Amino acid sequence: MSEKRWSWLHEHCQNTGCTSPNAPHAAEGLCKVCYMREYRKTHPEKRRSMEERGHKAVIDALPAMFKRLGLVGYAISFREGILRMSRMGSSMVAEHDFNVHEEPI
Repeated sequence: MSEKRWSWLHEHCQNTGCTSPNAPHAAEGLCKVCYMREYRKTHPEKRRSMEERGHKAVIDALPAMFKRLGLVGYAISFREGILRMSRMGSSMVAEHDFNVHEEPI
């Protein structure tokens, strides 16, 4: 049996800077992550704010939650809909793109 193609036309995401090689195809030769990133750039009027989506309270509560759990040495940043958490002094980084995922954390 033949291996399933990524899309009918392309073998992989056509964005040369793609950071999500395993993401599924969305449209226009782009994976879901790259397509949504491009869509947000070209359709800013359709983007709902974090407050409208209910994530702001969760993001604001993270530093206090970490402190209560005794998790020290972490840096948290939120910019353009992407929450980034890193361990200080380490290359370990975790990101969550709230613009792609509609469900709350």
